[in-house]
Amino acid sequence: MNYTETFEYGNFDKYGRNVPYRIHYPVNRDENGKCPAVLFMHGAGERGDDNWQQLRIGLDVALADPESPLHDALIIAPQVALDERWVESDWNLGNYSMEELEETVWIKSAVAILREKIVELDVDTSRVYIMGISMGGFGTWYTIAKYPELFAAAFPCCGAGDPTKADILKDIPIFTFHGEVDDVVPVSGTREMVEVIKKAGGEKIFYKEYPGIHHWSWDLAYGDKEAISEMFKCRKDQ
Repeated sequence: MNYTETFEYGNFDKYGRNVPYRIHYPVNRDENGKCPAVLFMHGAGERGDDNWQQLRIGLDVALADPESPLHDALIIAPQVALDERWVESDWNLGNYSMEELEETVWIKSAVAILREKIVELDVDTSRVYIMGISMGGFGTWYTIAKYPELFAAAFPCCGAGDPTKADILKDIPIFTFHGEVDDVVPVSGTREMVEVIKKAGGEKIFYKEYPGIHHWSWDLAYGDKEAISEMFKCRKDQ
């Protein structure tokens, strides 16, 4: 079976915009009947309204591993419309200020979908994760700074965030990745986020930079079975 066939279709319209999303139900649950949840934020090339493109990159590599813990997770993957972004910031500039950017309907809706499904589907609230690539990496950094109480860990790849939020982010386990010679989203953004979080006392951040790799670093990050498994070991104190 093609991995995309394990995702069912959904639509969400609470904030004046229709947000298509796909949802993957866990293959197995724990002894208490609960499961972890993952919010996945796609990149710019997967925008649209077909409710399929957002599954095309990133998740394909991770789900190719039959032993990946993602198979036993509830996965929610919303899709951003063409010409819009999770975070309305210039990618070429790297990091940004959240105070200068209004929260987009896409992030607001993604979090609302996640919250609804957590309740409906008896998710283990100590094991809620967020993953994102490129444009979705921007969204991942923004979302964990905006809603730090929600996530047990984050997995942003080749994105950027707000360095002034280090005090909020320092207590969240973050697994982040970037290509050394990324010519789309500057690697300096991730480097700075890692630096300020460590300076703030953060000891839960893991950073892997890929020498000689351009923007397509998600194939390496999502193929890192150990990193994904370590993320799933993280639990949020209740």
